[in-house]
Amino acid sequence: MEQSIQTITYEQAIALCHRPEDQFFDRKSALSKGRTAQKIAVAYGNSEGGEIAFGIKDDKEESDPNKKLSLFENPEAANDILHAIYAINPPLTFRYSFVYVEGCSGVLLRVFVDKSQHVHALTDGTVYIRLGASSISVNDPNEISRISFSK
Repeated sequence: MEQSIQTITYEQAIALCHRPEDQFFDRKSALSKGRTAQKIAVAYGNSEGGEIAFGIKDDKEESDPNKKLSLFENPEAANDILHAIYAINPPLTFRYSFVYVEGCSGVLLRVFVDKSQHVHALTDGTVYIRLGASSISVNDPNEISRISFSK
């Protein structure tokens, strides 16, 4: 798992806030729980991969893109999110970066999950795939087999 630290302008951060969620991009606030991180990461690993930007509220939490920034106090404050993703078994291939925003205190956590060669599940065994802007649970054993064979 590769890590980096970057700095972006406030305007670039707001552009991320305006970016629509889709098959390859999701955003969640810094208050997100580990299970939420696992669910999205597993869905991306079982699909075509994608990016999760933690520290930006999604549309359900805040409709005004200019008020969506919800940064972590510091990189250490994002540990629960990273620990949850590292706990996925078999392990996902992913990289992440902490992103400082000029003029703001705190950091974004950007996680990039690669398409996997394996079928992944949450620690409770639930399998997810990414469909549009949603992470959908897969309960049908035949569908899980289809996902496995498509890898």
